Amino acid sequence: MGMWHIGWDVGGWDCERNANSRDAVAILGSDGKMLGVAWRGNLRTVIGQSDTASEWVAAIAQLCEINFPTDQKAVFAIDASLGFPAALLRLCAGVPVHDEGWRSAANPYLFREAERYLHRQGFRPMSPIKDMIGSQSAKVLHALHRFKFKNNPGGVWATHDGFQALETYPTACRHAPAVLKILTRSKKQANSDREDARVCAAIALLFQQRRKELVGPPEGLDQAEGWIWHPQTTDAAFVPD
Repeated sequence: MGMWHIGWDVGGWDCERNANSRDAVAILGSDGKMLGVAWRGNLRTVIGQSDTASEWVAAIAQLCEINFPTDQKAVFAIDASLGFPAALLRLCAGVPVHDEGWRSAANPYLFREAERYLHRQGFRPMSPIKDMIGSQSAKVLHALHRFKFKNNPGGVWATHDGFQALETYPTACRHAPAVLKILTRSKKQANSDREDARVCAAIALLFQQRRKELVGPPEGLDQAEGWIWHPQTTDAAFVPD
């Protein structure tokens, strides 16, 4: 059984109308080399026309101009929020939390623990509530539920037949040594969406082969919020764009 490492930079629900930001996917083999070509467009139709995770990956493979072996499995690393703030979900159920005078990223209604953590590292990940990424999040969560991925501890989604998906954030990954080493095995993409997809695919490979090189979720993390997987590295290697 082979394993593909698929990076998905998620565009909005109607991203075919947006010339600057669309879905992009890139697939790396187990050796880190690009399989086929990185594709850019809107995956909405492909999602709607597929009934299983296997059919979905086969359709993505066709877009990337490669064949899909019948025993092929894949792990996705996805640049979009795969959960919503736990405090907000409690608020929707009528249970507010005590207001501590939050400012910006400290607001637990707007940002998940993973996003607050990255803010403390000097990054500015978007909120799935107040920023446009909410459209992308709804799109990818629709796909994961449609293809019967189940959310597991640490925000690692999986199907019963061996497909996995996790969340990442390319800006916090692209300068990490472990990622740069993988990226030397494939050609840099001129388009930013395709390049982000290639970075995501590198995280999928690290997750599948060398998970200890990634920062996993802290103990006690609310499972519904999920986690943004990114490399273990020194602060100096984290260079925000």
